[in-house]
Amino acid sequence: MGKTLRSKRVNYKMLLLVVILLYALSYSLIFFIGPSNYSDDYAYTWLAYEVYHGAFAESQYDASVRLLTFAPIALFYAAFGITPLSSSAWSMLSYLLTVAITFFIGKEVYNENAGLLGAALLTFFPLINKYATTVNDDTELMLFTSFLILALLLAKKRNSNAWYLISGATLVTLPIVTPYGLFIGVCAVIYLLFELITRGIPANRTTAYLLYGLVLAALVAMGINYASSGNPIITLTTEVASTYNPVLVNGWGNTLNILPGIMFPYNVYHIVVSAIEQGNFNPWSIWSQVYVINYNEVGFYYYIFVVAAAYLLLKRDKKTFYVLFWFFVPLLLFEFGPGSLRFSPFQYILGPKNDRYLLIIAAPMVLTIAIAALKAIEKGRTKKRRISKIRRIGGVIISVAGLLFLVSTAILPGLVWYNMFAYAKYYVVNISNYLSILPNSTKIYFYNGFPVMLYMHYDNYTRFAAYDAIENCSNITQDSYIIIPESMQVSNLDYTPNPENYCPSWRLVLDPINTSYPQYITVAEPYLSAKLYYVPSYNRTAYGEGGQKVVQ
Repeated sequence: MGKTLRSKRVNYKMLLLVVILLYALSYSLIFFIGPSNYSDDYAYTWLAYEVYHGAFAESQYDASVRLLTFAPIALFYAAFGITPLSSSAWSMLSYLLTVAITFFIGKEVYNENAGLLGAALLTFFPLINKYATTVNDDTELMLFTSFLILALLLAKKRNSNAWYLISGATLVTLPIVTPYGLFIGVCAVIYLLFELITRGIPANRTTAYLLYGLVLAALVAMGINYASSGNPIITLTTEVASTYNPVLVNGWGNTLNILPGIMFPYNVYHIVVSAIEQGNFNPWSIWSQVYVINYNEVGFYYYIFVVAAAYLLLKRDKKTFYVLFWFFVPLLLFEFGPGSLRFSPFQYILGPKNDRYLLIIAAPMVLTIAIAALKAIEKGRTKKRRISKIRRIGGVIISVAGLLFLVSTAILPGLVWYNMFAYAKYYVVNISNYLSILPNSTKIYFYNGFPVMLYMHYDNYTRFAAYDAIENCSNITQDSYIIIPESMQVSNLDYTPNPENYCPSWRLVLDPINTSYPQYITVAEPYLSAKLYYVPSYNRTAYGEGGQKVVQ
């Protein structure tokens, strides 16, 4: 009888997990973004296109060795064709799988309720909603990192040969997703060493399976590398060379204030102190200064996390050590880890910082909040001595109010980013739709970064040409179309962004003016705002070298 009841309870929890996943999928489809201009999105779609057509080979180009980022996209191309949705499907699937894995980590670390609450909180996290439906490597690394956390947890708890084998193999996948997977590998080594030293994990034949899995997966990866490039270790040599290049690293944001600024975007302390100094004790006035429309990606998640983590540390709950370790160690490595390291002469340059890196520790972050909330609610039932009803109700009120506050304040940042991406895509989509009805052989010129090829499904890609180095109008093919940015100059070319004075024969055929977005959105993405011009045939004797009409 007890077994039957337990089975029913598990099924009920799994049903709730399915509901959470369906919500995440529905949100992703309703607020779908597609490939963006914030990372290497279009590089990955092009590499996936090459894989799909059997024309791919790894090279010293760093993105080409991130096979687990773009190769799965090729499978979606084969199944559904080349579209923005199929391009983003692998990132969306990685997101959904991470939500499910978060549930199972919470279940193993604390209980099923913690897993469900953590999974639900993850679906509202603005940073997730910003990137989950684009094309990137960080969502995939989030998936493989979360799976590694779960695999190591199950391996230790069950002393399982299979899970140790899987853990070792998963370690190899990390740098194949992105170079910063190497940092996660370092975190795993630190964790395993700590467990071995404290005898939390025995050094026996079972744990040796972790090495077996690592070696086996490494041999497979090396075989793929050799078949593709002739260099079995091209993944490591290329990624390390590109990532730890002092010239490149110095050009990226790598100061210590970047990640804290991302994690704590609202100037709460200074606003509250200033209000008190001015004698302003109006809560609504203070709140209106704190919660403003901006481009933050995390809402109040990390503010609540700090409170939750402090609460759990004060309670000395050993069960939560695992998730706190997987939050703080990667964060410290991203914050203080090297972007360039030299010993002769000694040189230590901090690694670059990016909001996307925080996706890797999203699962332990939301689980910390979930466990703290549940622990506060369950406090009355776990105490041996009698607790007053007021104290018990207080724990429930604080936890529920905190969670509702967290979720409700996360909605606006997510929508802001959706609008920003949608605005940027508006011009690309409209210009691509216009060009798609023209003959397949029509010559199209664009500036690097404008993703017209993907939105035209890479059909006859030989007709597309980047004009960034074309100095004058006479070198543009007649009877072709040229995409000109609306408000920026490309490579110091005179005819961008205003070609009228230099190419008077060009005819403006499409100016996709968009007035449906608020001003704070429309000023944020000038790079993808563009117009479409037609380059007609003309009598070269009547025009100068630059396409300018000769004055008789």
